[in-house]
Amino acid sequence: MTDIVLEATRLTKNYNSFRALDGVSFVLRRGEILGLLGPNGAGKTTTLRMLVDIIRPDEGSVRVMGKPIEEAKDRLAYLPEERGLYPKGRILETLVYFAELKGVARKVAELKAREWLERLGLGQHIKSRAEQLSKGMQQKVQLIGALLHDPDILLLDEPFSGLDPLNTQIIEEVMKDLRKQGKALLLSTHLMHQAEDLCDRVVMLNHGRLVLEGSVLEVRQRFSDQSLFVEVDEPLDGLHGVAEVRRHERGCRLFLQSHVTPQQILAELVHRNITVRRFEIYTPPLEEIFIKVASGSLSTDSSNGLTSVAP
Repeated sequence: MTDIVLEATRLTKNYNSFRALDGVSFVLRRGEILGLLGPNGAGKTTTLRMLVDIIRPDEGSVRVMGKPIEEAKDRLAYLPEERGLYPKGRILETLVYFAELKGVARKVAELKAREWLERLGLGQHIKSRAEQLSKGMQQKVQLIGALLHDPDILLLDEPFSGLDPLNTQIIEEVMKDLRKQGKALLLSTHLMHQAEDLCDRVVMLNHGRLVLEGSVLEVRQRFSDQSLFVEVDEPLDGLHGVAEVRRHERGCRLFLQSHVTPQQILAELVHRNITVRRFEIYTPPLEEIFIKVASGSLSTDSSNGLTSVAP
């Protein structure tokens, strides 16, 4: 039995002469969080709306649990970035109504809604109207509404929008719990540090094309420029084979000349009797890679489907 629960194949969408998506393909697996990344206008929201059958691709297809999206859309839940609550609607009544639309019995829906409201710190707002809640509270209510019918796949578009650090942590824990239960999550976010912490794999779009995919670790390692990050107590000026030293708050980044290896630098530090607290090949954070994608300083390596930094 395959662990692929959602498969997007060569998704293409045109709006008159503008191509919003250009042959985008990827899969989402059971029990993982997949990050959908890219700058504004890259095609992330268009992709999400295709995955839940809100809009249809001009070319390509979406399959859910091995079936066409039209036959299995109830196995997905979608949390859009835009607020979708009725302003005058009372929270518990609204959640029960949403759940009933997905086939959940009223009594079951009410019980689950109360449990989730308590878990997310909204128990005292059961009878509140949506318009009385903060932006962050409304976001949590919408997340509950997406979960009440127990979907296999959860598509999240900027789920941390409007949340303070405490509530962000709560939602992160919910996402991790869902992953442990075998749910599949697709997270669209511009917060690279959260994608790095939460996601098992990432796909990155730019100008409607898939330009990067892989596990977070392999993506970061792929864009490593073989510079070093070291923490020492002494100045590192004059090291043989080091072209540049950039000082950071907690150490230094060393850019090596092409003929020099990290082992040679370490040997010289030991020879100088310098105490080394940290010594590692620098792997750029996703945010640094994201900026390079958005600025266009990447070239596609078609041999393996990933991109690499242009020299």
